[in-house]
Amino acid sequence: MLITIKDTEIARFNLSGVGSATIDWGDGSEDETIEFVSDFERNIYHNYSEKGTRTIKINGDYVTLLTCDGVTALDVSRNNVLKHLVCSSSILKELDLSKNTALTELNCNSTKLLRLDLSKNTALTVLSCSSCQLSSLDVSKNTVLTYLDCSHNSLKSLDVSKNTALINLLCTHNQLKSLDVSKNTSLKSLWCFVNQLTGLDVSMNAVLGKLSCQNNQLSAIALNILFGTLHSNTISGKVISVFGNPGADTCNPGIATEKGWKVETVLQND
Repeated sequence: MLITIKDTEIARFNLSGVGSATIDWGDGSEDETIEFVSDFERNIYHNYSEKGTRTIKINGDYVTLLTCDGVTALDVSRNNVLKHLVCSSSILKELDLSKNTALTELNCNSTKLLRLDLSKNTALTVLSCSSCQLSSLDVSKNTVLTYLDCSHNSLKSLDVSKNTALINLLCTHNQLKSLDVSKNTSLKSLWCFVNQLTGLDVSMNAVLGKLSCQNNQLSAIALNILFGTLHSNTISGKVISVFGNPGADTCNPGIATEKGWKVETVLQND
């Protein structure tokens, strides 16, 4: 794999895997060999004599985890056993994951990514891609996802109908006008606040216990309909937040409280 870091005097990242890996630090220094023990995560760092842009080459056939930040380019195309990748808080504009078919967890939060092709990553269970620059996101091939955070993007639509294993869905701060979660019967928490939703139906989400849909465009009628779709399950601490919607002041929270839900119609101060 290749990691490019701009204007740095020190390189830091975490690796784990099986066997060993050799690191070329890109400054003419002697290559460093890292021995992995029982897939234990190693913290790796290197000091440079002066600040500059560095391209680091990591050679290892069985690197299963990479955690890095502040990178400007990343090539993991030859690491087909990579399972966990964290490259958040980086200036990445492109990320090719087509060869990483073993990938189960991806965190690329706070990057400059305009698109994210996950069609080959069918083993993915955890995806965090918040605070990027995504205008669309296709997760139709990621059918074993249990956690999805795509908040703080520019998504106008989100199709999660194929993600039937989803437990946690966070899609806040987008431009969603509708959201269909009828196929997500395992969903326990749904965070969809700061969108443009005019309606929401959770009648198929029998184990849902946390629902944050504040700051949307839900009228009093729409909120009452939503309350009616909530389940009267035995989950403790059920909370639904609806403040910041046009109908928050005139809706009927009693529809939900009768089912054991706490309804937040005004912003809660801790």
